[in-house]
Amino acid sequence: MIFLSFFGTIYTLKQINEAVFKESIQKQVESALWQAQEAIDYRKRAALSISLALSKSPMIKEAYISSNREMIFEKSDEYIKQSHELGEIDLQFHTKDLKAWARSWDEDSYGMELSSFRKGLVHVKQSKEPYVSIELGKRLNIKAISPIIIKDEFLGSVEAIVGFESLEKSLKEKGIDFIVLLNRDHLEIAQWEKSKERAGEYVIVCQTTKGDESIRKFAKESLFDDGFLEDGERVYGFLPLFNIDATPLGYFGVALKKNEVKHRQVRQDEPMLLSPDIVGLDEELEGIEIR
Repeated sequence: MIFLSFFGTIYTLKQINEAVFKESIQKQVESALWQAQEAIDYRKRAALSISLALSKSPMIKEAYISSNREMIFEKSDEYIKQSHELGEIDLQFHTKDLKAWARSWDEDSYGMELSSFRKGLVHVKQSKEPYVSIELGKRLNIKAISPIIIKDEFLGSVEAIVGFESLEKSLKEKGIDFIVLLNRDHLEIAQWEKSKERAGEYVIVCQTTKGDESIRKFAKESLFDDGFLEDGERVYGFLPLFNIDATPLGYFGVALKKNEVKHRQVRQDEPMLLSPDIVGLDEELEGIEIR
């Protein structure tokens, strides 16, 4: 009887230890998701700062008044060089009827009508207020849009576009793998994402767990809504992504290696590095909705 009681106690303690360890892992995953969200928000604020500063630039306003695209490119190059800490950043300027007017990545491309699929541009034109979100376009990325207004007249808008590359790198340095999944239903709009790897009904927009077959398994079994998932090597956390109009886009997630969980720091803040022309906009940013 004592013998059975002894082994029963060991079994109970083992169960308790496993439960405590699983709870600890889940907390670490929640912390990693929080850090990923903070890193996303940091980039949203930085992109918004850039678009807001450009929308108020006398040189940009003069370019719109005189229809001088060369002035736009000159100022765009200046801001792109100042914003290297964000990784690759693109700038796009739009006309008042929401056509592409100047693109930093392709100076010869302009005149494309955008209002039919760019909900953020329509929102900014109607509200005449800046806006930033992870938005669906030809690519899925962070888009910060600010109106260009002269004498209360909407002349167009400027958009700062930030990808996930620098975000992947900064999270990887903290031991966090980052994943973004886009539902394939949106590829008619997100045409530049078509060539990327697939996982069931999703396109893998970015993933630092290269060769990880578990993502495909989770997609096949429609498990992402469970939030917390695991395989033999990693633990994962996923949250849903929505477009500006609350349309479901897919998921962003994080992954931690189980054998490294105990050694991770719970949090490490990321400094906000902005150019001197932008830092004075903090008060204005406070009143702008960041989604």
